[in-house]
Amino acid sequence: MDKKNKLLLVIEYKREELHLIVDKFGIISNEALKCSKELDILINKYQKLNK
Repeated sequence: MDKKNKLLLVIEYKREELHLIVDKFGIISNEALKCSKELDILINKYQKLNK
């Protein structure tokens, strides 16, 4: 599996994690904010790989 596909899997895992956190703690919780920032970083890395 190449780097891009691995990163896509990590992004999908992080998205699911974010959904679970939002369901449990709410959209404006510190936990959701932290996870959302982590997801943003992963997505940005993926976009840089595609340039």
